[in-house]
Amino acid sequence: RTGETTRIALGTSVFAVLIAGVLGLMVWRSIHAPIRRLHDAAIALGQGRLETRVDVTSRDELGVLARAFNSMASQLAASTVSVAGLQGIFDSMAAAVVLCDQSGAVTRTNAAADRMLGIPRGAAIGQPIQKFCRMQASEGLTSLVTASVKAGGSLDRSMLRVGSAEVAVSLSCSGLRTSD
Repeated sequence: RTGETTRIALGTSVFAVLIAGVLGLMVWRSIHAPIRRLHDAAIALGQGRLETRVDVTSRDELGVLARAFNSMASQLAASTVSVAGLQGIFDSMAAAVVLCDQSGAVTRTNAAADRMLGIPRGAAIGQPIQKFCRMQASEGLTSLVTASVKAGGSLDRSMLRVGSAEVAVSLSCSGLRTSD
C-alpha cells in the first residue's frame, strides 16, 4: 500500500507541477506581450514619433497603463511644435534672420537673409558673420550683441551683398540661451 500511495502522490505532484508550469507560461505570455508593446512604443515616442499609440485590448492594469500612455502621447503630440513646422515659420519670415554660434560663424539663415545677401540657399553657413555684416574694426559678435541691447534693440549697419554691394539695415541682435 505504501508503494501505491507513493506512486499516486508522485503522479499527482508531477501533474501539479506540469499544470503550474503551463499556467505560469500562460500568465507570463499574457503579461510579457503587452509590456513589450508598451516598451517598444515608449522607445518610438522617445525618438520623436509622436503618432505612436498602443493597441489596448484588456481592462486590467496593463490596459489602464496603455490607455494612460496613449493619452500622454496624444497630449505630447498636441503640445509639441515639430522641427519642420518651426523651419517653415523661420523660412517664411519676411525679415532676414541670421543665426551665429559663439565664435561668430553663421549656423543658419532664413530665405529672406539669403535673398538679401544675394547668395544661394545655405551658402552662408560656416562663414564668419563679418563676411556679411560691416563691423567696426574692434567689434566682434559679442560686442555687437551688447551694443544692440544697449541701443534699445537695433543698430544701423550695412550688410554686404555678393559683388560687394552694401544694403543698409536696422540690425537687431540678441543672444539665444541653449543648454550649452
